[in-house]
Amino acid sequence: RRRHPALHRLERTHEMTEKQFLAFDAFRNDFKNMISVWSGAVSNLAELQKEAADAAKTPSYNIETPVVYNTALDSITQNDEIKINEINNKKNVTLENNRINEEKNDKYIDIITNNPELLFEIITPHLISIWQSKLFTFDITVINSDNLIITTVPDRLDQNVIKIDAKRTRFREKKLIIGFEKILELIMTFYCNERKIMYKQGMNEIFGAFLLMKYKINDLKLLNILNIGESFINKFLPNYYYEKDLNSLKFGINFFSILLKYHEPNIFYYLDKYEIPHELYVTNWILTFRAQKLPIDIYYYLIDYLIQIDDPLFINFILVALIKSKREILLSIDGKNLLRLLTNLTFNTKEELVNIIKQALELRILTPYSYRFLAKKMGLYQKKKINTMDNFEILVNNYIPAMPIFPLELLYQKYKYTDKIVCPDDNCPNNKKNNIITIDWGNEKIYTSETLNDYKCEKCILKIDKKINYILLDLRLYDPSEFKNEYDFFKMGIISGTFEINKEDLLSGDIDKLLSSRLLSIRGDQHIILMTSRTDYFGEFEEKFYSVKMTEEEKAKQLLGLIKEEKSEKVLNLEEFEKDLDYQELYKLKEYDNFRKILNSMRDKNFPYVSYLEGGFEAFHQECLNYKIELVEHDSNLCKLCLNKDIKHK
Repeated sequence: RRRHPALHRLERTHEMTEKQFLAFDAFRNDFKNMISVWSGAVSNLAELQKEAADAAKTPSYNIETPVVYNTALDSITQNDEIKINEINNKKNVTLENNRINEEKNDKYIDIITNNPELLFEIITPHLISIWQSKLFTFDITVINSDNLIITTVPDRLDQNVIKIDAKRTRFREKKLIIGFEKILELIMTFYCNERKIMYKQGMNEIFGAFLLMKYKINDLKLLNILNIGESFINKFLPNYYYEKDLNSLKFGINFFSILLKYHEPNIFYYLDKYEIPHELYVTNWILTFRAQKLPIDIYYYLIDYLIQIDDPLFINFILVALIKSKREILLSIDGKNLLRLLTNLTFNTKEELVNIIKQALELRILTPYSYRFLAKKMGLYQKKKINTMDNFEILVNNYIPAMPIFPLELLYQKYKYTDKIVCPDDNCPNNKKNNIITIDWGNEKIYTSETLNDYKCEKCILKIDKKINYILLDLRLYDPSEFKNEYDFFKMGIISGTFEINKEDLLSGDIDKLLSSRLLSIRGDQHIILMTSRTDYFGEFEEKFYSVKMTEEEKAKQLLGLIKEEKSEKVLNLEEFEKDLDYQELYKLKEYDNFRKILNSMRDKNFPYVSYLEGGFEAFHQECLNYKIELVEHDSNLCKLCLNKDIKHK
């Protein structure tokens, strides 16, 4: 149990200004409400605290109140002299930075107090009509439609949580709307009742931001506000607030981590070093698009951009761009301060936002379309579809080791077979040239040529030219019991332009030889794709061999011992694996072991843009059969894959 920093004494003494007292008063009310929530969250919290204290051998003491609110806070007035003594003075934030942040906060409060109309410059009836058309909302023309919400009876089982969240939403701006807290509570109550869902934290930030538009457009009906908010959720967060569990949130966090690892592996593994889980700083971005931390005017600009480019995934690129912009600082601080900085990442001005958006657009250009294809394949933005995917647990459980590249993207982008792979739908939006979209914010204009029309077509999602330089590393090994020689093995086909790797080095697992100086020389310029025979065994091998601690010596005995049939020595659960794995499986395991070693070595050598071919060579071979594309050296009469009746082309 920790005392709140606000309760510590301070050596310097002064009275609060009106702005400072308003900020303190908002914090005090917010803190008191949260104490109420925390106190009721776990019924036996005191017992659990006692058990934890005993386990840590803490001297026994009586726990009267599990979560403490110091009522002395209620007696503080603006004229009191505040004394604070900072007990922990090891924060990696300078006084100058604190002063700058305080000035920004004071300036924002001053605008709210004296010139609030400046916060709503972007909000116009025309903009709202654009949002409605983009979000596919419908106009609400019901007479006295506000009564449908105002007369809602607030009697849900989760009503207390809704009420508390409404009180703590937009505490700096809420005074601009008379009765803001009560109206917001009724909107969310009505929404949850109509959709028959439980309330989830985060809804308050989205609906609260749209409710504040009523300051600029006073005759905006509450039902219209509800409609825009719900349509925004359905478009950008179709599963997060509707499902009972947190699977889609876990999915979204892991999906973000794939993008971060692809562009900023140094930061990704630096976070891993300090065991900082991504959910601690990503969740707020996913569920509310950073609503709680952003000034309301900046939030309007952000969601306007997202709505107009029609790209639910773009928030991931924005966050990666923001992290990338702080790379030097992030890599220079320890775990405690690292998490503090990550959780406070934001932009406070339109200029900062525009700069990050432009960096995010550059990242999107350098990201394979397979990233979006994976989102569609997994149903991330298809309402109530995500949990029906067969391979959903793979991504939730973090079995995808790097950015997956689907074979069609390789055929489109590297080998330019756009004439042979034609979409059967003549009306497909991707058969037409993408128009350049211009986002005009007065003195700032942003151009983007990529929209998410490609979400509507699985055939064409990988088709638009990315101008990415791909290089393919063939990590396949062949089983001597299945193939007479390497010549027989390559009758399955060779992918032209593959980076040559010595098979003896693959067998030996000599990673230093595999990552030759020639490969190191193209680091950062080329996007590297690692290709194994297949990828459907990744999860199984990861669980059996890498989820438990196993030394390299034990692993080598496990692999080489079985291959050489030296079965007399039992290594770990050798007999169990003998029953489960045949020789062909052992060579796949060796492939995967090389694959992981190369991934780790590229991580240590600071390689960005590392991916793997989803489905492996077998999936690429099948796509070539589907579209009648000839592979080099391929002989259908000798090809093991073609002779396999399970995957032979019809």
